[in-house]
Amino acid sequence: MKKQVPAEYFLLTFTLPAEFRTLAWAHQNVVYDLLMSCSWETVRTFSQNDKQLRGTPGATAVLHTNTRRLDYHLHVHLAMPAAVVDG
Repeated sequence: MKKQVPAEYFLLTFTLPAEFRTLAWAHQNVVYDLLMSCSWETVRTFSQNDKQLRGTPGATAVLHTNTRRLDYHLHVHLAMPAAVVDG
C-alpha cells in the first residue's frame, strides 16, 4: 500500500463480444495479445486526450478467459489510478 499512487482507482473491463469467441478459441495466442494490446491502447489514448490528465497512464491488467461458472468469456480487467505521469 505504501507504493500505491495517492489517487482514486478505477476498475475497467474490456470484453470480447460473444460473436468472436469461436475465432478466439481457435487462435488464442493472437487474440489474447490483441485484446490486451487494444485495452491498453484505448486507456492510453483516452488519458492523452483528457484535458485534465494529458500524460502517460499506468495500470495493472489481468486477462480472464472464463466466468465464475467456467464459461469461455474473454475479458481484461485494468486497475488504474486516476493519475498520469507528466511527460
